Amino acid sequence: MLNADVVFSLISFAVALWYYIESLKFPPGVGNVPGPAFYPQLIFYVWVLLSLILFISGIKKRKTYFSYKLSDPRTKRGVLVIILTFLYLFLWGHGRFVLNTTIYLGIVMLILGEKIVQTIIASLAISIFVYYVFNKLFNVLLF
Repeated sequence: MLNADVVFSLISFAVALWYYIESLKFPPGVGNVPGPAFYPQLIFYVWVLLSLILFISGIKKRKTYFSYKLSDPRTKRGVLVIILTFLYLFLWGHGRFVLNTTIYLGIVMLILGEKIVQTIIASLAISIFVYYVFNKLFNVLLF
């Protein structure tokens, strides 16, 4: 029987492969300047490397340790975070990036048990940092 590391690494590899195939649709770069597909493809290579490492470590362990019960509070928190992530992605492009991301990260941090003051500071700082890096440095508009 496969353990969770093996299963997750295979799923992760499949998602990475889809990610790479989608990045091939981006336009090529001009001259020596890499195109918009450079960064996603770089992430793909790192993603595949990490998936491979996880797969090998999962094969070596031979221990199945993944089990869940729907009544377990950790499972409920995990499902809630997944639902919130899909809601955040569904709302992508509506509203303001910093506000939506701060609220999303804040709720996720609270669900995971962080203190409210740390949650507010961290989620706001992360949102502003990501907005600044992508909007000002990479010239990528984040709604």
